[in-house]
Parts: sequence; C-alpha cells; structure tokens
Amino acid sequence: MNERGYFIITQNNKQHDYIRMAYALALSIKLTQKKINSVSIALPGNEEQLVTEKQRWVFDNVIELPWGDDADNNEWKINNKWKYVHCTPYKETIILDADMLFLSDYSDWWNVLENRSVWATTQVRTFRNEIITNNYYRQTFINNNLPNIYTAFMYFKKSEQEIWDLAKLTHIIMKDWKYYYRKHLDATRPTWLSADVAYALAMKILDITTECTAPSEIPTFIHMKSRIQNFKNLADEDWTKYIPTYFTADCKLKIGNYQQYYPFHYHIKEWLTDDIVNKLLKKFITNPSYRNRIIFDGYPRNITQAESLEIMLNTDNQSINYILFLKVNMEIIEKRILGRITCEKCNKTLNEYLNKEEIEKHECGITYLKKRKDDNQESIITRYEEYIKKTKPVLDFYSSRTYFHEIDGSQKIQVITNKIEDILKV
Repeated sequence: MNERGYFIITQNNKQHDYIRMAYALALSIKLTQKKINSVSIALPGNEEQLVTEKQRWVFDNVIELPWGDDADNNEWKINNKWKYVHCTPYKETIILDADMLFLSDYSDWWNVLENRSVWATTQVRTFRNEIITNNYYRQTFINNNLPNIYTAFMYFKKSEQEIWDLAKLTHIIMKDWKYYYRKHLDATRPTWLSADVAYALAMKILDITTECTAPSEIPTFIHMKSRIQNFKNLADEDWTKYIPTYFTADCKLKIGNYQQYYPFHYHIKEWLTDDIVNKLLKKFITNPSYRNRIIFDGYPRNITQAESLEIMLNTDNQSINYILFLKVNMEIIEKRILGRITCEKCNKTLNEYLNKEEIEKHECGITYLKKRKDDNQESIITRYEEYIKKTKPVLDFYSSRTYFHEIDGSQKIQVITNKIEDILKV
C-alpha cells in the first residue's frame, strides 16, 4: 500500500462525463505536485471500460468499487461515497471531487493534515480569494448545527478508528437518507442525497466534529457556485455566462482579472473544454520533470492517437525508447477474464482457474468472492473485435520499429518481469 495519494470516486451520469473530469484533475495533479502526485480512481466494475486507454495511464490505480453500485439507479451519483476508506490504495488519503483542477503545489499541506486522523475542509473561497461567508447553500448546516464541511477536499488516515466509524455511519445514512434527513434535520434539508450533509450529520451524531475539523486556512479551495461569489445581482447558477476565464498554454488560470492558485472547484461541468484538457496533456508530455520518463500503459489505442503522439513528441524533441507488447492467445484471455473473481471485503482479485488453492484458503471466506457482471463471453468477443478494429493497426504501425518488443504474456509474472528487465537493461 502506498503511503499518500489523492483518491476520486467517479461515475458518469446521463449528462456529464465525470471520468474525463477526473482525468483532467489527475493531469493537473501530476503537473503541479512535486512531492506527492499519486492519483487513483474508483468506479463500479461495469463502468471500468469507460476509462479510455488515453485516460488510464495517468491514474496510478483504477479500482473497482466493492459491494456493487449503490448509485446504480440514481442520476446524482453520490451513494458510493461512503466507500472511500474501504478501497483507497493509500495509508493517508485526500479525497477529491472530480470537477476540480490543481493549479499550484500543495505538497506542504500534507505535513499539516497529518496531525489529525480526519480533516474536512470548512473554509472555502471565492475566485477573488475572499473567504466565503454567504450561506445561501448552507442553511441546512446552520439551522441544524451541522459542521460546515466540504467533502470535495477531505483528508484521512486509513489506520485510525475515526474514519472507519465515520464511514460506517455515513453508509447507514446514505442507505436510507430520506429517513435520517427527516429524523434529524428541519425543513431546510435537501431533497437529494448530499455527501456533505451525510458526512456532517454522521460527525454530529458521533460527536467527533472537533476531531474532524479545525479553524485553519488549509485545507481550502476555490468554490465556483455562483451565488456565493459576493456579487449582488448574480442569481444565475452558471457563472461561466458572466465571468470570463483564461487558461494559458502553460496551464495558468485567470478568472476575470484574478489569478487562481488554490484547488479550483469549477462546478459547471461544461467549463472543462477540450482545449483545457489538451493543454494539460501537452504540458504534461513536454514537462521537463517527465522528459523521457513517461510510461504509457495501453496508449495509443488507435492510429489517430499514435500519429498525434508522434507529432507531439517530435515537436518537443522527444522520442519513444521502448514499446513492449505482451501477446496473449485467446484461450488464456478467456481464462483470465471468465475466471476472475474479486473479494468484496478486501478487494483482492483471484482467478478460479489459476488460484484454486488460494481461493480455498482465502482469509475473508469464499462467500465474499464475486464475479464482475461484464466478465462474460459476450464482453470478451466485443473487446476482441474492438482490438482487431482499432488496436491491431497500431501494432502494425509500430512493429517494424527497432524499439518494438513482443513478449509472451502467457508466461509466469516473474518470467515476464525478467524479460522486460533484460530489454530495459535494468
């Protein structure tokens, strides 16, 4: 398990591509954080294929949410956000909302946050760097004496009991949120499930508010909900209609005439244009810190991406040193996919064909071992057809290059590792 990192639970809905937002956020973290820039995401197993290969490489881990999808039938995908502590790959975690960007280095914040087992943001700012005092969106918190927390940026230590108690009660509240809202909150309560309200209510009931919050300038972020920007006549929820933005090729952001430095919670999803995402990607690839040190996992996935990558690298006087192609025949692929099972309790992945003895002795018990819904013959055929149509041409594009290396991916992991090390001369 890694020591520290950023973690995002993300799910798309009918309106918005939150995975794309998480990808942009991850790029911004990799670009700005000098010391700690590990980023992982979690999403339901049946949505993992929605993470494109162009996006996947920037994440340190793509994790399947345990115990299914609690938000399966909901448009507003909040219901799984009690699971952070159960699936984070880090000992110390900062959870983030997907619709954010990092604009400066906040590495030193970790040294402050480590003094508590849980630390939720309680103080957010306008784009003019003013502390937000407008309570337009916070009447429920005021009327019901809830801690004024924002879970869009929240820290916790996985080893401490407070976060487990908090997650357990938050789960109970989220599972039957209408009942708990009616029981504990007055008429200002929201008519939808809110992660902020659920976690705040859990903190209040557990009487751990002082353990989970502190009067401090950090953590904080720029919160772009329009009615709290201290504008008298700005009643439209879409701030982008009235305030101009400037995102430079160097990935610096101005809102109006104000340079932005804190984590930026843009809220209006359409603000994240393709132009912004492309500028983040280009700066990442041309960043001197990553020069000739970038590993692409499963990317490029098609000829267009391969050609674009080559142009981008050539423009920055960089080149590809190695391409490693792990070749596996269809029979092995079927066994790996059809036999895959995941423990709902510890999130460990095993295989019915390859790990029979380990399955029998699994410490959580075999009742927790479950198959993914999309691990079936139909999915295998669909993926293989996609591979033949889009990915094989990429292999043909690169296969004649001297840096292209084909490896038998059906061998044992250690054999494959040794082969890779031989190629890389490490």
